[in-house]
Amino acid sequence: MKNKLKNDNFRHTRGGNTKIYDLFCSKCGAFVLKYQKDGIGILLRLYFDRITGVSNFTSNLNCSKCNCLIGTKMNYRPESRLAYRLIRGSVSKKIAGV
Repeated sequence: MKNKLKNDNFRHTRGGNTKIYDLFCSKCGAFVLKYQKDGIGILLRLYFDRITGVSNFTSNLNCSKCNCLIGTKMNYRPESRLAYRLIRGSVSKKIAGV
């Protein structure tokens, strides 16, 4: 199944380098969500408009299997975008494809 990339100004600002990741809980290994990462660098935040597989954006992002805290809800001020701030070491990622 091909993943449809979100194409907007944020993607072009970051150089057009895009990867889609499957994110897993590092504690139990359960699938958490699919995320489109634009640009280079490590994952610090998960912007809501780049997340697929999650329909309800609650105050915190928890693993559905072990209920481990993965991220907290925040408003990223420079771009005024809602996002989850990831807790370091709480997720592992695997490239899903483009």
